Amino acid sequence: MENNSSKKISSSKLQETLVSTFPRICADCGKLTNKQFFLTNPILHSTTLDSFLKNTNSNTVIAKFAIEEFYDGEIYFILTVKEAITIGSLVLTLDDAAVRKNANKGTLDGDCLDAFKEFTNQICGMLDNELRPKLPKPIHLKLTSTTLINKENINTVLSEETLHEECLTLTATMRIMGFDDAQFVLSISKLIGEEFFSEVIEEKDKDFKGTILA
Repeated sequence: MENNSSKKISSSKLQETLVSTFPRICADCGKLTNKQFFLTNPILHSTTLDSFLKNTNSNTVIAKFAIEEFYDGEIYFILTVKEAITIGSLVLTLDDAAVRKNANKGTLDGDCLDAFKEFTNQICGMLDNELRPKLPKPIHLKLTSTTLINKENINTVLSEETLHEECLTLTATMRIMGFDDAQFVLSISKLIGEEFFSEVIEEKDKDFKGTILA
């Protein structure tokens, strides 16, 4: 899930805070999947969801986490359909051969879809618990939907404003032991991301860096 139209951001409090949630996510996802689970090589990009999704090489699943209390917006958790099937199958405690067979079929439905939705709900809870004590203002995250996205339905699932608004997208290498590496993606509106820490994330020397406002 590579995107060549995005701009890398060199340093920001937002990235540091999101990455600080990884140990909790890895530990809890390891328990959910009964597999060693790792997130490495985090990179924050400045892009739009429209550009990011249209440059992916496969269909994706997007979970929307509503941001409530002081802040108002959404965080998007994005995985490929293949990875969603892999995770859903692992949550169902299928053996590795059955997991790979399901992933190769490429159909996310039934019990596997339900299991993956529960996984996204757990991810939302992990982020909520981790971000609450780390942000300066109150925050609450709530899963509102988990939806398959393709080029045919992207404009009906996501509004034009959402698709074309500048966003900050954190990608990390996701490694589930015994399976191919993939990308773990979190995306948030740039305006909301900057609001978390009263931070201006701006371009400098062809990269972006965060500046905390006094």
